[in-house]
Amino acid sequence: MSAPGTVFDTFISVIVPLRDAAQQVEAIVLEVDRTVRAQFRHYEIVLVDDASRDDTVEIVQRMQTKVENLQLYCLNRRCGLDVALIAGLDNSIGDFVITLNVERDPIGLIPMLWEKAQQGSEVVCGVRADRLQGGLHSRTNQMFYRAFEATTGLRVPAGISDLRLYSRRIVGYITQNNDRHLLLKVLPFFASHSVATVEYAPVRRGGGFGDRSRSADVLTGMTILLASSIRPLRLLTLTALAASSLSLLFAVYVLCIAVFKKHVVEGWISLALPMAVMFFFISTILGILSEYIYMLSQQSGNRPVYSIVKESTSSVLETQRKLNIVEGGGEFADR
Repeated sequence: MSAPGTVFDTFISVIVPLRDAAQQVEAIVLEVDRTVRAQFRHYEIVLVDDASRDDTVEIVQRMQTKVENLQLYCLNRRCGLDVALIAGLDNSIGDFVITLNVERDPIGLIPMLWEKAQQGSEVVCGVRADRLQGGLHSRTNQMFYRAFEATTGLRVPAGISDLRLYSRRIVGYITQNNDRHLLLKVLPFFASHSVATVEYAPVRRGGGFGDRSRSADVLTGMTILLASSIRPLRLLTLTALAASSLSLLFAVYVLCIAVFKKHVVEGWISLALPMAVMFFFISTILGILSEYIYMLSQQSGNRPVYSIVKESTSSVLETQRKLNIVEGGGEFADR
């Protein structure tokens, strides 16, 4: 554990997604700046605006004349929290990157995340205490991560949130994945087993994205399971082939009844045989389609998941002055 008051030379990026945060953004930025400045000599605060409809962007641009190392990226349309976090990860330069949803995650936990990273963890995840309680949401959350472990072999702590710390290696792994906007919650666990957790009670503050609805959680979970492993799709293929095989056997059984049995209920053969043949073809087609879907998912295109329409930075940019290696100046130019 580091001594109190220690200031580190490690470069830290803090990613803060915002949406309609005009009333809270100034307090949020100043708290993040105060928290990070007390512990790190070199840092940047990366704000990603998710197409706010109020004065969030204008307020941040005014703050950039006074607050150092404040970056702003504005998305062209509302893309959601995960895409906003991805945009921040793509444009951050820190040795370690911290992400958070300021509407629920306490900013004061940043030093605790760093303490865990100093102990050797490449990924530090916040775990919300309310997601570990015995309610329906908690049980559903635990069931999902057990299913995820069964399909991928990776263990993910239950109740994890968007409060994370990543090493630069983990950030590089995330940003090189084309489906990172779909799998952001679990991608770090594919890259490292060096994971630590910090349990906390969520706060309630405006300016963020709130909690997802139950239906959104279910859809996100299904997407993660299908996109992170081929096992569900291959299970569908095997199920379809098994169904087609049973249908074919039943068709043979119907033909045997028609040939060898003398007294058969009138109309049974003419009804059962077409149904067996139909289910055989439907199940076979379903199995073939699932394989085509698998191949298409493997060859999906690289369409950008977001577009930045505006970008600005602090006019008081201490980081640029200190780290300006390209132009041959700055404190680290000779290193």
